[in-house]
Amino acid sequence: MSDPYNSGIPPVPPQNPYAAPGSAPVETNVPVETKILAMLCHFIMILGPIIIWSTGNRNSAYLDYHGKEALNFQITVAIAYLISLILMIIAIGAVLLPIVGLGAVVFSIIGGVSALEGNYYRYPFAFRFIK
Repeated sequence: MSDPYNSGIPPVPPQNPYAAPGSAPVETNVPVETKILAMLCHFIMILGPIIIWSTGNRNSAYLDYHGKEALNFQITVAIAYLISLILMIIAIGAVLLPIVGLGAVVFSIIGGVSALEGNYYRYPFAFRFIK
C-alpha cells in the first residue's frame, strides 16, 4: 500500500516572504565572504552600505542587491528621522522618533540575518531611490 502523504514529489523549500519577486528562496553558491559583506550592509548605518555596495557590486549580484536594499532603507529611515524631528514641534515627533528608531534596528537585524542565510531580503517600508 502506498503512502498517501508521499507522492514522490520533493518538498518545496520555504520561501522568504520578503524575497525579491522571481528570486530563488536561498542562494547556495554565494561565498561566505560575500554573505558577510551583505550582512554588514544591513547592520552598518548609511556610510556602510555606500562603501560596501560601491566597492563590491561589480563582483556580485547578491552583494549589489543587498547594498541597494540596505541603502534605500537607510535613506528612508533618515527621511523618517527628519520628519520626526520636525514634528517634535507639535509633540507627535516625540512618539514617532522612538518608533522609527526601533523599526530601523529591528528591520536591519532581520535584513542582515537574512543576507547571511543567503536570502534576498526586501524591506517592507522603504522607498526605492536606487534601482
